[in-house]
Amino acid sequence: MQIRIRYDNSFQTVEVTEAECESMIRNDYEERRAAAADPSTVQPRTMQEIMDDRFNRVERNNGYNYRIHTIAFDDCSFEGDAFIDRSVNTEADFETEELLKELRAAIGTLQPQQRELLYRIFQNGESQVDIASAENVSNVAVFNRLQRIYAVLRKKLKDF
Repeated sequence: MQIRIRYDNSFQTVEVTEAECESMIRNDYEERRAAAADPSTVQPRTMQEIMDDRFNRVERNNGYNYRIHTIAFDDCSFEGDAFIDRSVNTEADFETEELLKELRAAIGTLQPQQRELLYRIFQNGESQVDIASAENVSNVAVFNRLQRIYAVLRKKLKDF
Protein backbone atom coordinates (compact mmCIF):
# COMPACT_ATOMS: atom_id res chain seq x y z
CA MET A 1 0.00 0.00 0.00
CA GLN A 2 1.31 3.45 -0.85
CA ILE A 3 0.63 6.42 1.42
CA ARG A 4 1.14 10.04 0.43
CA ILE A 5 2.75 12.25 3.08
CA ARG A 6 3.00 16.03 2.82
CA TYR A 7 6.38 17.58 3.53
CA ASP A 8 7.35 21.15 2.63
CA ASN A 9 4.10 21.58 0.68
CA SER A 10 4.82 18.66 -1.60
CA PHE A 11 3.83 15.02 -1.34
CA GLN A 12 6.14 12.06 -0.92
CA THR A 13 5.00 8.47 -1.34
CA VAL A 14 5.86 5.80 1.22
CA GLU A 15 5.28 2.06 0.80
CA VAL A 16 3.78 0.30 3.85
CA THR A 17 2.23 -3.11 4.38
CA GLU A 18 -1.36 -3.68 5.49
CA ALA A 19 -0.08 -5.31 8.68
CA GLU A 20 1.77 -2.12 9.59
CA CYS A 21 -1.44 -0.10 9.22
CA GLU A 22 -3.90 -2.39 11.03
CA SER A 23 -3.27 -1.12 14.56
CA MET A 24 -3.43 2.54 13.51
CA ILE A 25 -6.68 1.95 11.62
CA ARG A 26 -8.15 0.04 14.60
CA ASN A 27 -7.06 2.72 17.12
CA ASP A 28 -8.42 5.53 14.96
CA TYR A 29 -11.76 3.71 14.60
CA GLU A 30 -12.04 3.11 18.36
CA GLU A 31 -11.11 6.74 19.21
CA ARG A 32 -13.66 8.14 16.78
CA ARG A 33 -16.39 5.76 18.04
CA ALA A 34 -15.70 6.80 21.64
CA ALA A 35 -15.90 10.50 20.72
CA ALA A 36 -18.95 10.23 18.47
CA ALA A 37 -22.45 11.11 19.63
CA ASP A 38 -23.78 8.10 17.72
CA PRO A 39 -21.04 5.42 17.49
CA SER A 40 -23.06 3.33 15.04
CA THR A 41 -22.53 5.97 12.33
CA VAL A 42 -18.72 5.81 12.55
CA GLN A 43 -17.04 3.80 9.80
CA PRO A 44 -13.37 2.71 9.66
CA ARG A 45 -11.19 4.96 7.56
CA THR A 46 -8.43 4.02 5.18
CA MET A 47 -4.84 4.60 6.16
CA GLN A 48 -4.59 7.46 3.65
CA GLU A 49 -7.66 9.18 5.15
CA ILE A 50 -6.12 8.93 8.63
CA MET A 51 -2.81 10.33 7.38
CA ASP A 52 -4.56 13.18 5.57
CA ASP A 53 -6.57 14.08 8.66
CA ARG A 54 -3.79 13.83 11.22
CA PHE A 55 -0.62 14.74 9.37
CA ASN A 56 -1.21 16.09 5.87
CA ARG A 57 -3.22 19.19 6.79
CA VAL A 58 -1.50 22.32 5.55
CA GLU A 59 -1.84 24.24 8.84
CA ARG A 60 -0.26 21.37 10.83
CA ASN A 61 2.45 20.80 8.27
CA ASN A 62 3.42 24.48 8.04
CA GLY A 63 3.58 24.83 11.82
CA TYR A 64 5.73 21.73 12.05
CA ASN A 65 8.11 22.98 9.37
CA TYR A 66 8.28 26.39 11.00
CA ARG A 67 9.28 24.91 14.35
CA ILE A 68 11.82 22.55 12.80
CA HIS A 69 13.50 25.30 10.81
CA THR A 70 13.54 28.00 13.50
CA ILE A 71 14.69 26.21 16.65
CA ALA A 72 18.43 25.83 16.99
CA PHE A 73 19.06 22.91 19.32
CA ASP A 74 22.54 24.22 20.12
CA ASP A 75 20.89 27.14 21.93
CA CYS A 76 18.73 24.87 24.09
CA SER A 77 19.34 22.84 27.21
CA PHE A 78 17.38 20.06 28.85
CA GLU A 79 16.57 20.09 32.57
CA GLY A 80 14.43 17.15 33.60
CA ASP A 81 11.27 17.29 31.53
CA ALA A 82 11.57 21.03 30.89
CA PHE A 83 12.88 22.17 27.53
CA ILE A 84 14.61 25.50 27.95
CA ASP A 85 15.55 27.77 25.08
CA ARG A 86 18.42 30.03 26.15
CA SER A 87 17.73 32.43 23.29
CA VAL A 88 14.41 33.48 24.87
CA ASN A 89 14.30 37.06 26.10
CA THR A 90 12.50 36.70 29.42
CA GLU A 91 12.26 40.48 29.90
CA ALA A 92 10.43 40.84 26.59
CA ASP A 93 8.22 37.88 27.56
CA PHE A 94 7.38 39.56 30.85
CA GLU A 95 6.48 42.80 29.06
CA THR A 96 4.34 40.85 26.61
CA GLU A 97 2.56 39.09 29.48
CA GLU A 98 1.89 42.45 31.15
CA LEU A 99 0.56 43.91 27.91
CA LEU A 100 -1.69 40.89 27.37
CA LYS A 101 -3.01 41.21 30.92
CA GLU A 102 -3.80 44.90 30.35
CA LEU A 103 -5.34 44.16 26.97
CA ARG A 104 -7.59 41.46 28.45
CA ALA A 105 -8.66 43.89 31.18
CA ALA A 106 -9.37 46.61 28.59
CA ILE A 107 -11.38 44.20 26.43
CA GLY A 108 -13.30 43.18 29.54
CA THR A 109 -14.56 46.75 29.92
CA LEU A 110 -16.09 46.76 26.43
CA GLN A 111 -19.78 46.20 25.84
CA PRO A 112 -20.75 42.57 25.11
CA GLN A 113 -21.51 43.25 21.44
CA GLN A 114 -18.13 44.96 21.04
CA ARG A 115 -16.35 41.97 22.60
CA GLU A 116 -18.33 39.66 20.33
CA LEU A 117 -17.22 41.64 17.26
CA LEU A 118 -13.56 41.37 18.29
CA TYR A 119 -14.02 37.67 18.98
CA ARG A 120 -15.56 37.07 15.56
CA ILE A 121 -12.75 38.88 13.77
CA PHE A 122 -9.70 37.76 15.73
CA GLN A 123 -10.77 34.37 17.09
CA ASN A 124 -13.04 33.06 14.32
CA GLY A 125 -11.22 34.83 11.49
CA GLU A 126 -14.39 36.26 9.98
CA SER A 127 -13.98 39.19 7.61
CA GLN A 128 -15.72 42.53 8.00
CA VAL A 129 -17.65 41.80 4.81
CA ASP A 130 -18.93 38.47 6.19
CA ILE A 131 -19.99 40.07 9.47
CA ALA A 132 -21.72 42.92 7.65
CA SER A 133 -23.70 40.56 5.44
CA ALA A 134 -24.63 38.32 8.42
CA GLU A 135 -25.91 41.32 10.39
CA ASN A 136 -27.55 43.01 7.36
CA VAL A 137 -25.51 46.19 7.78
CA SER A 138 -23.02 47.92 5.53
CA ASN A 139 -19.30 47.21 5.54
CA VAL A 140 -18.75 50.80 6.64
CA ALA A 141 -20.90 50.23 9.73
CA VAL A 142 -18.73 47.29 10.81
CA PHE A 143 -15.58 49.28 10.02
CA ASN A 144 -16.82 52.20 12.13
CA ARG A 145 -17.65 49.91 15.04
CA LEU A 146 -14.14 48.52 14.93
CA GLN A 147 -12.61 51.99 14.81
CA ARG A 148 -14.56 52.97 17.94
CA ILE A 149 -13.44 49.81 19.71
CA TYR A 150 -9.81 50.41 18.75
CA ALA A 151 -10.03 54.01 19.97
CA VAL A 152 -11.31 52.84 23.36
CA LEU A 153 -8.57 50.23 23.62
CA ARG A 154 -5.85 52.73 22.60
CA LYS A 155 -7.08 55.13 25.28
CA LYS A 156 -7.01 52.42 27.95
CA LEU A 157 -3.59 51.13 26.85
CA LYS A 158 -1.92 54.51 26.31
CA ASP A 159 0.77 53.72 28.93
CA PHE A 160 2.03 50.76 26.89
